[in-house]
Amino acid sequence: MSHPKKMNDTASRPTCATCPFWSAELAEGESPEDWAGQCRRYAPRAAMDRVIKEQDYSDFPTWPETSGGEWCGDHPDFPNYARGKAMPPRTD
Repeated sequence: MSHPKKMNDTASRPTCATCPFWSAELAEGESPEDWAGQCRRYAPRAAMDRVIKEQDYSDFPTWPETSGGEWCGDHPDFPNYARGKAMPPRTD
């Protein structure tokens, strides 16, 4: 039986900053891991406006906001990363 290792190796894990679906404003002098951006993998979703205007909330379409250092399983390189993180079968 194979036991997968926790995927906490941040040095090699694919992140939002390297994902083709991620859109970010480039900032001078900052690491891509610190950038803020939007995941454009899927169509925008309705989100509640965080600003209350005269006690009225409004919904608007938006993409999820992430930082460059975050990750998810939809990154095109993630399957290869996950396969490389599997531990060998136990022999005991």
